[in-house]
Amino acid sequence: MLLDTAVPLGLIFTELLTNSYKYAFPNQNNGKINVHFEIQGDRSLFEYADNGVGLPPSFNINDQKKLGLSLSKIIAEKQMGGTLSIDGTQGFRLRFEFPNNLYKRRV
Repeated sequence: MLLDTAVPLGLIFTELLTNSYKYAFPNQNNGKINVHFEIQGDRSLFEYADNGVGLPPSFNINDQKKLGLSLSKIIAEKQMGGTLSIDGTQGFRLRFEFPNNLYKRRV
């Protein structure tokens, strides 16, 4: 994986991990965070999940006043050409699929 892919993916991961620590487990001494990454042909799949409190029913990533998840969506879709989906009904789950051939090393 080239830096052009690793750095934006790292920014998204850092935002998700920070949000889990800050919001997912209030008044709890434990919680579970799962991260999955795989390459499927010409696509890559990144999944992140926690078993925390989830998101409020009214949550809409497009209406966020804070920059974190909105910036993650912009990076995922605009910069990396991927698709991002979020489910916050039972904990938090994010699925991000993107082309892994966008950043071929130029010789």
